[in-house]
Amino acid sequence: MDDWAPSNFKIHMTIDISNWYFTPAHDTSQQDEQVPFGMAIDPDHLLTVAMGNDFVHTEDNEVKYYEAHKNTQGTK
Repeated sequence: MDDWAPSNFKIHMTIDISNWYFTPAHDTSQQDEQVPFGMAIDPDHLLTVAMGNDFVHTEDNEVKYYEAHKNTQGTK
């Protein structure tokens, strides 16, 4: 892991963040199956269009969300 160091914008310290929605197509193999974006992530298909032919969205790019629910006894 790399040591973290803040970036700067003008006189302010900043944090650089990103989300890896795409993988460059040339960095994938035939075993990397492309998966469509879910409607919650890309309802207007903007990411799909932005991907073009140079990028792919694979299982490795997917983020899975989990949710806990309590039953009637108050346990999860």
